[in-house]
Amino acid sequence: MTAFSVKHKSEGTSTAVFDHTFYEGYTTSVNLMVSDQGIPQYYWAEFHMPICLENLCNPMDLEVRWDLLGNFMDYVEYEDAPLTKFDHVPLDAADHQKLKGIIGNTESILQDYAMTDLIDTSRMVYSKEVDGMTGATSKTFETEVVSGAVYTCYALWNVVNGGVKQAMLHYTAGIMDESLRLAMLKSGNEFYIRHILAEQETHTASVDWQLFSLIFGENDYLAIQAMQALGVEFWSQEAAVAKVVEEFDSLKTPLRNAFYAKMLTVPLSTASLEEISALLEGNGSQDRKEIYAILSQHKKGMSAALKERLKTYLSRRQQEWQFDDYKIMEELEINL
Repeated sequence: MTAFSVKHKSEGTSTAVFDHTFYEGYTTSVNLMVSDQGIPQYYWAEFHMPICLENLCNPMDLEVRWDLLGNFMDYVEYEDAPLTKFDHVPLDAADHQKLKGIIGNTESILQDYAMTDLIDTSRMVYSKEVDGMTGATSKTFETEVVSGAVYTCYALWNVVNGGVKQAMLHYTAGIMDESLRLAMLKSGNEFYIRHILAEQETHTASVDWQLFSLIFGENDYLAIQAMQALGVEFWSQEAAVAKVVEEFDSLKTPLRNAFYAKMLTVPLSTASLEEISALLEGNGSQDRKEIYAILSQHKKGMSAALKERLKTYLSRRQQEWQFDDYKIMEELEINL
């Protein structure tokens, strides 16, 4: 059989990495595509299996691709064996689009039913294939399947979303290294990024700095997660604090608050404290309160010069003093 798209065959080297038993006991090899640079790209498997119920059978011949976390990516039909609907009518472009949406939905109600539940035997339709009547798709599932392709939808959903996902996650964990982590972080794939952020282990410096770059990206959720995930050793670096201060005006309030909270929990050098204290200029009362809290927390690391600059700052805004100003003067023993 000749696949419609075999581009992936030239994207690197494909190797069978484990066998897996899929839906209805069908066993086949799961392959890993690795780029010419040695970076794992995705998993794929070939299927040549009949999908049958009552007297009707639909062949399912195709390749399925999953990402490195076992999430559905795509399927590829074979030129001489396209996926078909009722009475072997080939799926059209709209059918394929809907089918991919269905099997990519890991929360589909299909997971809670047997294939026989999808057929309403009280509603019969004529099949040329068996020259007789057969059950129609149950109205309950009409929006959950491609019309006329209930068997294919159900079987393919179970193929894609069965136990193979955990098997792929396990295999990916076994091959995870710095180069793969960096590739996953740079891919822009949010599933990959969240996976790396959730890892409970120490990363290399290169991976940490790549995580750090998320702070300045467009996804606020990932930015905050990256801020929180980076550890004490990373934030002890003056360059990291200086970069956040440099970009501070572009940070939204939730991310600013995450930064302030982090700075309360990590050791800071005098240079980093000076960087943070510079944020007092041009920011509002809430920022001032948070910065004061950081300076108070790290008062043992404050230099005499920094303390003097803070004194000058407080003196300049004496007419605007509030509770937090009096509090920081008391905690740092600043007399004006």
